[in-house]
Amino acid sequence: MRNMESNETPDKITIKVKVAGEDYHDLLLDWSDREDVGRQVFRQLASITGIPFYKMNRLSIQCYPDSDRAESFYNKRNTPNDVYGYYDFNRLKILNDGDCYALVMCTLTYEPPFHVGLRLCRRSNFDENQCTAWYCQHINGRDFLNRRVKIFKYGEPKFGEFWDGDARNTIRSMGIQPYMEPICSSRVYERFFHPYYSRTHG
Repeated sequence: MRNMESNETPDKITIKVKVAGEDYHDLLLDWSDREDVGRQVFRQLASITGIPFYKMNRLSIQCYPDSDRAESFYNKRNTPNDVYGYYDFNRLKILNDGDCYALVMCTLTYEPPFHVGLRLCRRSNFDENQCTAWYCQHINGRDFLNRRVKIFKYGEPKFGEFWDGDARNTIRSMGIQPYMEPICSSRVYERFFHPYYSRTHG
């Protein structure tokens, strides 16, 4: 871990981000680049996930080693007014090169344009092989992710056909509720703030 008393701050950090069941992807934060760091991050996440850049509104990252508190950031494209400092990616200079995270996607709107949010869970909150209170292997796997992305990209015309005046009723009629409001098959993921102990824990 970086010495927090040091005045040195990095120009570049590469963290590792994974979709469940896959190897890690590199995500570069480069403050020496002319491109806005927030745009860098959302553009790379679009490449990793297949979610269009313009569909992503928010990113939360668990970046404190001794706390589940997360830092949140917004995509400037969809949230042009930075009232609370949500564009300040300098806060991520606390991260270390090589830190590992697992990616979680959540639905932010239940009607078009179906914007999404992303959360990066730090390594202590997810398991490579089974669900934890913070992370579901099934919901965050590539097959399920691809189905959700397809809905977010192409679901608007069908949503209009099924519209009955209520967004949640409409997504139920379309048969897409399991993808908009997914439930962990092991039911572990719902215990969001409970401590996690592996099955081998004594």
